[in-house]
Amino acid sequence: MTINDMSSANAIQVKKVETVGTGSASNINAVLSWLLHQTTGGYWLRYIAFRAALAHAYTRFAHRHQDWVDSFFDEHFLTQTASPVLTRYLKSSPRPTPAELAALWVEQFPPENSAKKYTAVLTPVAADFLRLLEAEMEGHVLLGRD
Repeated sequence: MTINDMSSANAIQVKKVETVGTGSASNINAVLSWLLHQTTGGYWLRYIAFRAALAHAYTRFAHRHQDWVDSFFDEHFLTQTASPVLTRYLKSSPRPTPAELAALWVEQFPPENSAKKYTAVLTPVAADFLRLLEAEMEGHVLLGRD
């Protein structure tokens, strides 16, 4: 599908939304529900909400665990290296585990580095981050599990 095709499809979809009506919270919820059920539109809305939740969770995490942020369990790690694991929250996939995050953190260092010995220490820290992220996501209409 080209960008022009997408624009045409979006114009048709906007017409559908306009038929829902205006002026009440129930109509806004109907539009939001409709958007969430669109194949790509719903995913991108959820992804944007997820990135906001991730940013808020990271801010709280950084205040609690500055030593681990300084040791590269940081925003770059979470949004790049750990992203494929963390975005499982957006799918009907198993939730990420603290052990997975700890293993990914170790993998970012050369094999001769002694980071592997910190895996056991990092696992509870990773669990804390996941709890913070889940707390940010909890109750968010866009981030409900399928």
